[in-house]
Amino acid sequence: DGDGKAEERTPIAHLETKGDYPHNGLSGFAFDMADNVYFGFGENLGADYKLIGSDGKSLAGGGEGGNIYVCDKDGKNVRKFATGFWNPFHVGFDAFGRLFCVDNDPDSRPPCRLLHIVEGGDYGYRFRNGRKGVHPFTAWNGELPGTLPMVAGTGEAPCSVLAYESDNLPSEYIGDLLVTSWGDHRLDRYKLKPRGASFTAEMTPVVTGGENFRPVGLALAPDGSLFFSDWVDKSYELHGKGRVWRLSAKDPPKADPPEEPELAMKSPHGPGREGAARKLDRETLLALASVCKDDRARSLAARAYLANRPALQEAASLLALHHPNRFRAFAKEVDALPKDWNRESKVASLEPLKKWDEAAVAAVRQGLYMPTFDPVTDATGHFFDPFQYQALARSIAADPDTREILVNADNIEFFQKLFAESPDAAYRVALNQGLREAKPENEIALLPYMLKSPFAEVRLQGILWIGEGRRKDFKANLLECLEKRATTRHLFEACLATLDLLERNDPKRDPGQESAGEEYVLKILSSGEIRPTAVRRFALRSLRPDHPQLTLELLKKLLKDSDAAIRLEAVRTIRQRPDAERWTELREIAMKEDLSAIERSEAMLGLSPGNREDRKLLLELAENKVPEVASEALRALRGFDLSPREKEELSKLSQTLTGPHKDLAQRAVERNPPKNLPKSEDLAAWLALANGDGDAAAGERIFFHLRVGSCFRCHELDGSGYTV
Repeated sequence: DGDGKAEERTPIAHLETKGDYPHNGLSGFAFDMADNVYFGFGENLGADYKLIGSDGKSLAGGGEGGNIYVCDKDGKNVRKFATGFWNPFHVGFDAFGRLFCVDNDPDSRPPCRLLHIVEGGDYGYRFRNGRKGVHPFTAWNGELPGTLPMVAGTGEAPCSVLAYESDNLPSEYIGDLLVTSWGDHRLDRYKLKPRGASFTAEMTPVVTGGENFRPVGLALAPDGSLFFSDWVDKSYELHGKGRVWRLSAKDPPKADPPEEPELAMKSPHGPGREGAARKLDRETLLALASVCKDDRARSLAARAYLANRPALQEAASLLALHHPNRFRAFAKEVDALPKDWNRESKVASLEPLKKWDEAAVAAVRQGLYMPTFDPVTDATGHFFDPFQYQALARSIAADPDTREILVNADNIEFFQKLFAESPDAAYRVALNQGLREAKPENEIALLPYMLKSPFAEVRLQGILWIGEGRRKDFKANLLECLEKRATTRHLFEACLATLDLLERNDPKRDPGQESAGEEYVLKILSSGEIRPTAVRRFALRSLRPDHPQLTLELLKKLLKDSDAAIRLEAVRTIRQRPDAERWTELREIAMKEDLSAIERSEAMLGLSPGNREDRKLLLELAENKVPEVASEALRALRGFDLSPREKEELSKLSQTLTGPHKDLAQRAVERNPPKNLPKSEDLAAWLALANGDGDAAAGERIFFHLRVGSCFRCHELDGSGYTV
């Protein structure tokens, strides 16, 4: 009735849950050209929930993290579209039908994320693995097998994403994604750059404000200007202080939009194009999708033509964009598919696709065809990014011919042959994922081979399956993998985390808290059995230095190990022990001429020039014939009050030295900062200083040096140090 208020309210979908946190429930929505509604749901503090559509169909869960759902325009047929989010606060489509999302808050692991969303995508976060975001089973940027990476990091607390499609703002804005940042007080612009079948992006701030500028929602006005809301105050409560801004060109174009729908399809204004597409008949849409010169018009026409096939929107759009000459045959073939098509009918017109661009990947993901290829010769050549592998996994699981072959191959010989003939790690990961989706029982036959795979990614995938499935029947296989094949830090930590899940079912253990796997770690160190160096090194590094069973006697034994890496790790562990016995051991190591310079230098990091005995030892080592040892002794003496006699000794020594050694000696005496260093904000100058040859081992010691770098207090290096 023109009063600006809705007269009718129709529920689309609603949530039943005891979770009541104010901003991680249902939020943000967008419509595609088939009038499907896409919306986000946050991690809900892990509370159990039931999402119910207007037809009574419900989806239940709890603890898995945030999801993106899709339903029909009237709320029927609710289904999960993607998972692995913390809080998918807002979603939006670009001009080519690609869905993007801003994931609000990674807690202790910034930045927040701008994500390209695809059907069936897993973006890595699980609430049940802890809110800190540091669990080995959590991925933020596609670090885990089967998870997808972000497009870019965003400012803190992103709340809205909008693809700009109009002509009010400068032309370079067209197609860019605009994102609000509540926490960083900005409106930012992201320019997309292709990366495989997805994108990366460069960010440029558009509007920046002060403490009371907190942009949230975005909307495109009819004239192409932008409206955006401003929460103003940092409190979450409804405080009534909000405001709305408008961003517009000073002198925007004033041309009237074309009234003829076919002409309006080429309008710069995105909503105008979409309105026109809904008015055109299917034959006109088919012609536009096949021959129109305008990329946006072709893509839009393809989606509008197949609006009666909502599951195929992505493939239709991208096929018209990349291969318009094939769209007509494709569209007619899809029209002939039965209405109850369930992805079990191939689309022959797509078989000739050879280039793995966005269109081919979308077609595979949406079950339109399964490419025929020999994994030995073609896998590494055709697949090179996670989005393509994700599509392959879904196709393997859904394709009727492939699925029939795989699910009936319940014999050891088949799996042995499968693993022998797929030399590409990421391809194997996709095969495993597809095999399990096709038939969950395949997991039992796959896991023993996965844990023995030569590829770390495949072993990690197997470890994740055991942990997430609480597969206690594979504990023996897991322990063998831990002892013999956990040769990367991530593998080792994932094994320990899985043992925690199997034995204590507690994924939220704080770092440093005793792990259920520590008894197995101690066995690796003390059994005397031959184990890979990397496994023994990670074992020693994973135990806290004051662990009651990590005795000084055991560490002394490791100091005599034939492997230099183990000896070095033992020195570092002794250095971090809190007991007084460490001083004697460190002094002995520093003085032993038959030890390597690296071991002796590491021992010196634990000595204190404030202690008279240590200072005397360091002054003696400053004259050592081994340059690395002498340098570390001089570096350790910096910052302490030396006696006049000690200063005189160092001054005399400096006169016999040259280069960096002379500089270290002088700085120990004078306690003055280095001269002629760049200003702290001059990044280019500092990078220039870092060019050239250097001593990586010395740099690592500075990273962990208590009085020089101290970087380890806030940063982590290969499992040692701390994170903030």
